[in-house]
Amino acid sequence: MRSILLHIHSDPGQYSRLEAAADLARLFEGQLACIQPIAYPTYVAADPMAYAGTPALFEAIEANAREFRQVIETRLAREALAWEWTEVPGDAATAMVSESRLADLIVLSQTEHDAPEMLSIVGDVAVHARAPVLAVPRGDTAFDAGNPALVAWNGSHEAANALRASVPLLAHAESVHLVTVGDQPESHSASHAVRYLARHGIVVQTHERPHRDRSIAETLFDTARELEAGCLVLGAYGHSRFRERLIGGVTRWMLDHSTIPLFLAH
Repeated sequence: MRSILLHIHSDPGQYSRLEAAADLARLFEGQLACIQPIAYPTYVAADPMAYAGTPALFEAIEANAREFRQVIETRLAREALAWEWTEVPGDAATAMVSESRLADLIVLSQTEHDAPEMLSIVGDVAVHARAPVLAVPRGDTAFDAGNPALVAWNGSHEAANALRASVPLLAHAESVHLVTVGDQPESHSASHAVRYLARHGIVVQTHERPHRDRSIAETLFDTARELEAGCLVLGAYGHSRFRERLIGGVTRWMLDHSTIPLFLAH
């Protein structure tokens, strides 16, 4: 994981994801690619002549972006890592997906009540980018890959993609726990995942949790807290995002409630 993309935006989660991304860049001796999307109002972009204050509005948006860039660059200058900066016009999700073609990991924030747009960004990026996403909660100022890691397993393609992508991270974990909730078909058995990780020199402890009075997401999250996991590896959006938006789902619940960094792949 030597090419790590970081979403740059002046939202409440910026410094948490900056610290997590910097920790990972140092761990893997990689480079941090800071991606700063600059979004203009859609009605202005579609018809600049429709708004008389367009030049002043553009100038204000760009001035704010430059000012925030200076703040983050000052902070990065104190970090012992390599980094680069790219400004991309357009919305955040499109910019991150576009810049992620050769990325090993994309660092974003989980949703917050005062920054609900993060849910849409994480969802769009997790589904459309080919690189995995690390979604970090606000408040944590470091990411310690040496902490125990929990892998949520149900045998799906999404879970398998997340498992494969997380191998470099799992190799640094103090312990790796693979958790299933409810009965699993033999073809989706956790033993397949255990054998796969063993080929990479990763020893796994398996846990089976019943699916009773709690949702799958709540069961996984409670297990992660019980095991003091520092990261939860999860296949993202096994159901369509439209269905999850309507009736909920594991990914949606985790992004809304988890206080643990989420490693996501679709």
